[in-house]
Amino acid sequence: MVDLDCIPSRDVLRNCLIIFTVATLLRSGSLLGGFIFDDTEAIINNKDVYAERPWTNLLFNDFWGTPLSNPLSHKSYRPLVILSYRLDVLFSGFNALVFHAENVLLHGVACTLFYIVLRSALPYNISLDRISFTAGLLFSVHPVHTEAVSALVGRADLLCAIFFNLSCLCYFYCARNNSSSLYTQSLFLILSIAFCCLSVLCKEQGIMALIFCSLHDILCTSQSILHRLLVLLKSFQFSSLCTELGKIQVKCLLWRQIFLYLGAVFLLLGRFWLMGSSLPEFKDVDNPGSFEPFLSSRFLSYNYVYAINLWMLFAPDWLCFDWSMGCIPPVRSPSDSRLIVVLILWVFISLWIRKILQWVKVTDGKILTISFLFLCVPFLPASNIFFRVGFVIAERVLYLSVGGICLLVAYSFQHLSSKVYPFAVTVTVLLYSSKSVVRTLEWKEEISLFSSGLKVCPKNAKVHYNIAKVAAEAGNVTLAIEEYQEAIRLNPRYDQAMNNLANLLRDQNSLDDAELLLEKAISIRPSFTAAWMNLGIVRASLKKYHDAEKAYLKALMLRKRYPDCYYNLGNLYLETKQLDKAYAAYLNATSLRPTHALAWSNLIAMLDNEGNVSKAMMLSKKALKYIPGEPSLHFTMANALGKTGRYQESEDHFLEAIRLMPDNPVYYANLGVLYHRWKKYEKALLYYRLALQLDPEFRSAKENVRMVEKVIMQERNTASPIGAE
Repeated sequence: MVDLDCIPSRDVLRNCLIIFTVATLLRSGSLLGGFIFDDTEAIINNKDVYAERPWTNLLFNDFWGTPLSNPLSHKSYRPLVILSYRLDVLFSGFNALVFHAENVLLHGVACTLFYIVLRSALPYNISLDRISFTAGLLFSVHPVHTEAVSALVGRADLLCAIFFNLSCLCYFYCARNNSSSLYTQSLFLILSIAFCCLSVLCKEQGIMALIFCSLHDILCTSQSILHRLLVLLKSFQFSSLCTELGKIQVKCLLWRQIFLYLGAVFLLLGRFWLMGSSLPEFKDVDNPGSFEPFLSSRFLSYNYVYAINLWMLFAPDWLCFDWSMGCIPPVRSPSDSRLIVVLILWVFISLWIRKILQWVKVTDGKILTISFLFLCVPFLPASNIFFRVGFVIAERVLYLSVGGICLLVAYSFQHLSSKVYPFAVTVTVLLYSSKSVVRTLEWKEEISLFSSGLKVCPKNAKVHYNIAKVAAEAGNVTLAIEEYQEAIRLNPRYDQAMNNLANLLRDQNSLDDAELLLEKAISIRPSFTAAWMNLGIVRASLKKYHDAEKAYLKALMLRKRYPDCYYNLGNLYLETKQLDKAYAAYLNATSLRPTHALAWSNLIAMLDNEGNVSKAMMLSKKALKYIPGEPSLHFTMANALGKTGRYQESEDHFLEAIRLMPDNPVYYANLGVLYHRWKKYEKALLYYRLALQLDPEFRSAKENVRMVEKVIMQERNTASPIGAE
């Protein structure tokens, strides 16, 4: 496919092997990681990954499993990535090691292909081969790549880069071989567009492969043709210009360009159609600069972000999992000191372009052009130039752009002396590698990842929010409350943080504070269904039953299929003795989510307490078909069976409940009650005592122990013979 005949094949294979080995070994630390941050939503909670969902759903849902037609859809269309997740689950289940190993191998392939693309794009000599190899080596160890490899959602960027590079390789072959048959050229041109299409199906950036190929063809491969045409046009030699246009090389160039842009237009229109002919909507906190009312402020803010991105590529020390919510405030004033950075950026870019124009006819000019194209072209979709994006900085988006800086650095090293060159390369590789290893370990767990973000972006409310979330899950409620409060202080409109903080305060019985927070959250976002439901729970706890019912019904109006809300509404009706309404609400919850164990348990317990034991047992059997491993259902079923005198069946369900949840003292105590009724007093005493071992303050179990001991003592006294004098 690629014209590497002029390159010693042994050297190419050796370099490929070195780059692949370094890339994979350096990232092997990510194999210790699990599903963290966005991985949970994209994989664990994404129903499209599960075998139960039709395969065709992948074609019509976004990356997170939401239909593209849904107004709330993120519009990120990556079906090939979801397909790869689905295959991983099919063959190995949710084994994080397999997921991470695949990411590491894909990174190795992407790095190797980057080196091959450079070798294919440049003529062969020992000096250029050394530049390409050095660039490939730097690319493989660059710290910015850590997020794309360690985060499983980064597979989109890895696959996109692989198909991007394959598209370029096919096009380079087509562009350099004008003497080949029309069939061969057409085949490789079609393959180039096909690989670009696969790249787009992994991530939106993939479409830039065609733009990259087009510009490389014009500025590098066919640069001499373009130069001749411009000279003739400037001198008004139209007859000579027509003659030149009639040459086969010029015709082939025009034909290739037309074919490329037709393919790009087709892919763009297809992508736009799949999005429902509408762009995604983002919040101002996601990308504050893009919401600035004045064009000048947006322009300056964007340029400052470009400068930060460029600095990260040269000196990747500031790495953070999220750059939104105040991490980089917009540039609003011409007197802002940060504009010095913008000035430096454009001086650097201007010098770079000047060197390209000075050396356009020599190899140095081609190297600088290719590095500039690799830096800028893949980044264009994330630049906010064509449309607003939902982030300020995203390290994964820079995966391909890293290649431009690596090539530029490798080219710069080439101008060092033969003694200094290996030292400079070694030091740079070691510095990048050490940072990559540290960053990979930070991506191992959520707490280390979020804590590292706090060092880079201490004013980012989302960083504090995520730390609070992890702390709450770990049971550190004090830290969680402090971090949620800090997130709200940094972003007073952070409705999600208000909702989560309210839940923690509710659990601590600070109901009034929780109610105020939830009311503020829904005033900020009236469509916040979870906040409406949680407000209903808090108001029910405050005995504001009428207001609680209104909150639940509002949540159900906003989201009709909301099983948790129906469950909580059922609890409200049960507490207010509206049993028919409670029955209907619980049934709605279980019909929407047949695995809703709490709704089943409350429904069955309600029927049991009302004396409708037969219906309770019928529903228990139905529930156990959906969730046979749910201990609460076995417990409820056992209680109902015990009341009807079916002691043996009741015992079986009690024992199964205890097997599934051996640390619940209530299960032991109720089994003791069953044996007590069954007149198996020794067993009753055993299970009462087991309940007290788990909960020494279990008052009813203590009383039952005394009662059973008294009965056992009476039986022994009755059984003992009375002696005569």
